[in-house]
Amino acid sequence: MDESRLASLRAGQKVRYRLDLPGCDGVGVVDEIAPVLDPQSRSYLVKITLACAGLRSGMFGRAIFSTGTKKVLAIPAGALVTRGQLQSVFVVEDGSAHSRLVTLGGRLGDFVEVLSGVNAGESVVTSPPAALSDGAKVEVRH
Repeated sequence: MDESRLASLRAGQKVRYRLDLPGCDGVGVVDEIAPVLDPQSRSYLVKITLACAGLRSGMFGRAIFSTGTKKVLAIPAGALVTRGQLQSVFVVEDGSAHSRLVTLGGRLGDFVEVLSGVNAGESVVTSPPAALSDGAKVEVRH
């Protein structure tokens, strides 16, 4: 585990895992956190008890540590309009579509996090047609 995430980890904490063995996904428990930092990788050894039959030494797997949640503003990925390296969305104001450049964060399934350019509560055009232009009249449908 990366050094920066160590403070969020506790013995007894539940951890999701996925192994390269059919049917071997589940929830394990953190048993031990090694108190010594590996100076080259800047990581710690974390031992997890897994409930999975057929494990052998050297098998590969992934542990998914929950480090908390945060609220983000996300829009459907289909609302994005990409022109070169610029990304924008159409925001509906007073019955008209207005193009706004956006700064994006991470992708969350079919949604993308918006860091700037759109405010919470604003309406965006979710699947803008190619012919939609800035200032065009639009009708909001729910």
